[in-house]
Amino acid sequence: MSRAGVMVTGGRGRRRERRRLNRLRQWLLRSHGRDVTPLTLKRRRLYILPSQQGLVFALMVFTMLLGAMNYDNAMGYLLAFLLGGVGLAAMHHAHRNLLGLVLTPLGTDPVHVGQTALYRFRLRNPGRVTRYDIVLRLGAHHSRPVDLPADAEVLVTVGVPARQRGRQTFATVIVESRHPGNLFRVWSWAHLTVTATIWPAPATQPIDLPPALPESGHDGGLSGSGEEDFAGLREFHRGDAPRRIAWKAYARDQSLRVKQFTGSQESPPVLDLAALPAGDLEQRLSVLARQAMDCARAGRSFGLRLPGVGLAPAGGRAHLEEALTLMADFRTADTHEPR
Repeated sequence: MSRAGVMVTGGRGRRRERRRLNRLRQWLLRSHGRDVTPLTLKRRRLYILPSQQGLVFALMVFTMLLGAMNYDNAMGYLLAFLLGGVGLAAMHHAHRNLLGLVLTPLGTDPVHVGQTALYRFRLRNPGRVTRYDIVLRLGAHHSRPVDLPADAEVLVTVGVPARQRGRQTFATVIVESRHPGNLFRVWSWAHLTVTATIWPAPATQPIDLPPALPESGHDGGLSGSGEEDFAGLREFHRGDAPRRIAWKAYARDQSLRVKQFTGSQESPPVLDLAALPAGDLEQRLSVLARQAMDCARAGRSFGLRLPGVGLAPAGGRAHLEEALTLMADFRTADTHEPR
């Protein structure tokens, strides 16, 4: 029972701490408003508190001072005041380590569910001293510590697992440092909204494409005057009509090829969510994502049809990304922020 009580108390304490931090963020947002880029970290935007090691260090110095006072020991006084001066100097350098830095978000590339979204930022140091151990935080996720030479800039990335399809958004970026000596934590809240697009995870198994249909007015290109001229063979792609397969060529060299005729064209396949078997929406979108990627990989055009929205058949990388983005935004909330 005591263990359970401790766990509940700890959870409640963490929730209270998160609520206090959220209230503080909201107050700061009302005070400063949304930031514009590039953002320069000025004095009024920097906050400093002693770390756990800093509190232990302060307690140690205070204990030494009490001992020196009790025994009237000059060397004890000297050591206590010397270490106290080191602590004050560390606080000054910790504050200066972030002062004047310039932060610019550079966006992130779309990723699939299950991958890691890399949020990119540029940090610039316009000063004449090197800055050390700078860390960027997005929620519970953080970058590796980086050092920033004088009058230089560096690219910093924060990786966040993509767990949910849609838009992954953070409204606050935290810049922090514990240099020197990890005695103080200095940080600044940057009210910059950064967003990543999370595409559906493609199905792991290859999925047959919808059959390619003949253009309107032609019966598969196999009848009608001037539409039966044989034009050659091409490689078989998923979704090709079985009646177009050159079975004689297959019997000859065991390779699937498709007959092509002049004067006839097949319309590109249209990937339709409603045509898939009923089931979990995420699984059905994963099937569509796999079909779209297979089409793009094979250099084929394709169309997309979702309830209330669609894309005309086209090809190319830009068309594929547009289709995947439509799938990502389909029936999702506008934004969500990972915990």
